[in-house]
Amino acid sequence: MHTRSLLPLLLLALALPASHIAWASESTAVVQEIDQQEHFAFQEGGARFDVTVERGPRRATRAGIERWLRAAARTVSGLHGRFPVPQVRVTVKPGGRSGDPVIFGQAVRREEERLDLFLCRTATDDELPGEWVAIHEMIHLAFPRIDRTDAWINEGFVTYYQEVLRTRGGFQSEPEGWGKLADGFYRGASRGSGLPLVEESRLMQRTHGYWRVYWGGAAMALDMDLELRRRTGGKRSLDDVITYWWRAYGARMGATRGLELIDAADAWLGTRILRPIADRHLARVEFADVGQLFGRIGLAPRGNDVVYLDQGPLIRERTRIMRPGGR
Repeated sequence: MHTRSLLPLLLLALALPASHIAWASESTAVVQEIDQQEHFAFQEGGARFDVTVERGPRRATRAGIERWLRAAARTVSGLHGRFPVPQVRVTVKPGGRSGDPVIFGQAVRREEERLDLFLCRTATDDELPGEWVAIHEMIHLAFPRIDRTDAWINEGFVTYYQEVLRTRGGFQSEPEGWGKLADGFYRGASRGSGLPLVEESRLMQRTHGYWRVYWGGAAMALDMDLELRRRTGGKRSLDDVITYWWRAYGARMGATRGLELIDAADAWLGTRILRPIADRHLARVEFADVGQLFGRIGLAPRGNDVVYLDQGPLIRERTRIMRPGGR
């Protein structure tokens, strides 16, 4: 997520993995009012993290916050073999209330890479490692800077990888990972303003069609991942494409358009695989055919969850996608 007004950020917090609307109870939480900022730094995945924890009420300790951020950095480092940028400034803002340990976050990509993470006051040290918000925001740094109107890739692909990498990192089981994707697709299919995905993405800040764009883009990412694996006999995956983009475009300060990245990846692959999939998804008014996608890997959507089946043309990829290294 990139810098934007507070209301859309709160809406975005609901667009991603299910948040509980009821506030967390403070009756059993020892929440302390911390009246001074804390600063610390650490190295992880070849990168330096400079962290500021702002003043405010919180239950999490400084050590617990560091473990949380280290866990997220290690998880994201698995995509490219190291953390994607050499230095990150992280600001943790405690004090809000939520049923989740982290309320929302944003990646600010200017002269320096910065992450702002809004911490629930009752979040405990044990609840933080592996939660989705920090991982989602760090995954943004593994992509080039992408035009914000192309949120279908800038947010959608990141949303796909947030559940894939959380599974690879051991924070949830393979069935739980697929279940989280199914839950997101289920909610994404129930939202939107009746526009093609490309227009919903362009107008997202106006229409607040976050569910449709984030999860529609995630469905496109899954479609591309499966087709790459099928066409190359498992030798290539979407992981390889993301790493190619990072190497070829990561140093650019300006934003790149989404379809430019898609076309560049097809040129790098030596064949048109991704552009036809992108065109098909972007033109759709209705949500992607999740049943068809899941059926290829031996899964059947059941509302906001999945059922494992014994057959599917790409059933081996069901486990490979969620395995460390993606193979």
